[in-house]
Amino acid sequence: MAVSTGSYLQTMHDATEATGRHAMNSDFAFEIVGHEGSWLMTKQAPWAVLTAGEPAEAPMPMGGVTWVGTQAKTNQQGAIALHETETGAADDLLLKLLIAGGKFDAIIYEGTPDRFVRAKKYKGCYLVAEPVDRDWENRTQPMALTGTLFYNYFGEDIQGNVGSLIGEQ
Repeated sequence: MAVSTGSYLQTMHDATEATGRHAMNSDFAFEIVGHEGSWLMTKQAPWAVLTAGEPAEAPMPMGGVTWVGTQAKTNQQGAIALHETETGAADDLLLKLLIAGGKFDAIIYEGTPDRFVRAKKYKGCYLVAEPVDRDWENRTQPMALTGTLFYNYFGEDIQGNVGSLIGEQ
């Protein structure tokens, strides 16, 4: 490769380091408001991104077409997975949410609820879980309830209480 000199690679390294440490996917906690211990069951959850909504097509003279911006996309959805326990803790959580009307608020932390870099507030959440496939031959994978989290994110972020999850106390 023509550009792989040591000095050029060091320049790329330094530029990358200047943007900040990479966030790690595993460094998160998803906590359902009113069920504060629930974050320990969450294996996977969506990290919201406030972005423009899908642009609308607008006609122009002579058959031309252009794009017109729309409202920010605040209603979002993503995959969620909860670790199940032998006592059915995840199943019980879903039942409690359902009994309460199915709608809840949540906070997703980069870190844990006690020690985090930043967090995002989700409003009006619904968790739709899929039936779990049990399998006699699968002796090596913990059981998880998977599904889709539907939520609203309005850009409401919480400043963390640590500067980094690595190396700082």
